Amino acid sequence: MTAPRTRRTAAKKAIPAVDVLAAAGSELISIEAVRVRAYEIYLRRDGQGDELSDWLQAEQELLVQAG
Repeated sequence: MTAPRTRRTAAKKAIPAVDVLAAAGSELISIEAVRVRAYEIYLRRDGQGDELSDWLQAEQELLVQAG
């Protein structure tokens, strides 16, 4: 009886990370812009609260601002 053959598959190429969160009209909202705005919201609350809420609020504000 012969040993089963093992298959070799080509290594998958890494997909570059995209630093664009969303497009609003012709404006692109970057992840870095959301990160900075979420941090500002966090500081305004004296470091209290929920980071997810800060992130979502920052996204919403930037999308509205971009129009």
